[in-house]
Amino acid sequence: MPQLRADEGDLARAHARSWGLLLASNNTPWLFRSGSMPTWAVHDDDGLPMARPVTEERMRHMLAKLADWRRLARNSDLVPAHPPTPLIKSLLATPDPGLPVLAGIVTTPVFGRNGALLTEPGYHPDARLLYQPTPGFAVPQVPERPSPVEIATARSLIIDDMLGEFPFTGHAERAHAVALMLLGFLRAMIDAPTPLHLIEKPTPGTGATLMVDAIATVLTGVSASVMTEGRDDEEWRKRLTAKLRQIPSMVLIDNLRHPLDSSALAAALTAPFWEDRILGASEMTRLPIRCVWIATGNNPEFSNEMARRIVRIRLDARVDQPWRREGFRHPDLMSWVRANRPRIVAACLTLCRAWIAAGRPRGARMIGSYEIWSQIMGGVLEVAGIEGFLANLDEMLAAADGEGAIWRSFIGAWWDRFGTAEVGTGDLYEVALVCEPPLPLGAGGDRSQRTRLGKALARMRDRVFDIDGRKIRVRTLGVSHQAKRWQLTIEGERGERFPQAVVPSAGERCAEKGNVENQRSPAQPIETKGSGERGEHGERFSTLTHVRGCAHAMEDGEKRSPPSSPSQSACPSTACTGEHAGEHPSPRSPNGAAPDWLKEVL
Repeated sequence: MPQLRADEGDLARAHARSWGLLLASNNTPWLFRSGSMPTWAVHDDDGLPMARPVTEERMRHMLAKLADWRRLARNSDLVPAHPPTPLIKSLLATPDPGLPVLAGIVTTPVFGRNGALLTEPGYHPDARLLYQPTPGFAVPQVPERPSPVEIATARSLIIDDMLGEFPFTGHAERAHAVALMLLGFLRAMIDAPTPLHLIEKPTPGTGATLMVDAIATVLTGVSASVMTEGRDDEEWRKRLTAKLRQIPSMVLIDNLRHPLDSSALAAALTAPFWEDRILGASEMTRLPIRCVWIATGNNPEFSNEMARRIVRIRLDARVDQPWRREGFRHPDLMSWVRANRPRIVAACLTLCRAWIAAGRPRGARMIGSYEIWSQIMGGVLEVAGIEGFLANLDEMLAAADGEGAIWRSFIGAWWDRFGTAEVGTGDLYEVALVCEPPLPLGAGGDRSQRTRLGKALARMRDRVFDIDGRKIRVRTLGVSHQAKRWQLTIEGERGERFPQAVVPSAGERCAEKGNVENQRSPAQPIETKGSGERGEHGERFSTLTHVRGCAHAMEDGEKRSPPSSPSQSACPSTACTGEHAGEHPSPRSPNGAAPDWLKEVL
């Protein structure tokens, strides 16, 4: 064992010697770099390897094991000493010490980033993975080019024997369960985010946690470790940072009880890296996200932000007490999985290798933000002959998007009452009070609920809703009299807007195609179709704004003021842009035909 001086006065020389000692002992990698920090792999109580950041205490332990540390005593003898703290801090502050980068730790053979099957224990630099199999674990030979018979045998072992007695509600749910299991073997090939696999059921005891434990045992050799949901977004952020620092192969959020609406979790589900402040320190860490995301719950609820990040696996035993069911093929499924784990792993690798041998075809169905995952997992399942991948997306979104359903109901009521009229938050508050299902405005007083409604409307700005076959957009029109104004507009097939018709006032341009402006009048709205007519100086004309009918925006014809006569001081009507010379204003009767713009809308 080399001898080093703990009282070395030259810190740079001591730093260089210590790193040389660490790197020399790291020929067979045991010390890595992850999240820009030194990391080493240790085993937990179940023997499962996991990554731990190297702290000052752990660095001191390493140096004490690697060298004999001495200092000069008063009698000039070299006596034993501890590794000095300034040296330890200097070692941990090294920005790039030349350590191998660690992206994950696996306990079963998996496929690397280039599609090669990793079967040798140890660190694989191309995949940045550390493979540490459990003692005594050996996988049967996996064929290079599986035959149709071998594919069918592997598929039957997974679908019929292992997953056959889970009460899936459809083929899509079963396909997603198989995709969840195979994802653990192909995760390194997917250099992109993967969605949250939700295993939901209507009744406790249906088997969601059992399914997760069975899949986790196949992938890791032990049952899945559980992470519960956070109380708020800050708690979610702290838990995710602590969990991702372990570089887990699987993250399980078990037994969701509250509506899932976390911006931190939503960001982690769509990002390749997670960046956050280290708890108890004033520095940031950047961690790779290479895990498989799983959640379970009894009919859980989600925000609209989370719904599109979820792939559903629904179980329904259709009995009152599903945990009392009997007559299973494998009464103790976990014991059967542990006993047959090598065969199940080989079956999973066979299906994955069949996809690689077939030329890695891409799946046809895709979802936004998860295109690479959709293409790879869809292609694997198609080669394996497993149908239903992503076939339940519409059904899942319709059932899970409770927030969207509430807003569609509110927008529909708004449309029925005001159409495209310009309204204020106070007007819409009256609609929200009678809307069913109600908007979540809290339990405060009238002022508090109005404020919540205004903030909620701001979050919906420019969002398009499908109402009675029309695409309705929520628009903000700015502030008038210290109150925000809102309006609904109709979107065309290509996204173009149908605005209101406008009658120009004195000194304004006449409305042209592509040049339509909103005008508002404090008086009763009137509908005009005068060609070449100018308003009196200082007078503004409002337009018919309700596209469903005149009743919401106009009164009877006898209550309306007659059209004003042309101003004597104004320029001739022939100078009005967009009008033909010599046209004269023709007042419109109350029962006349609808204007052209209204015909286009209707």
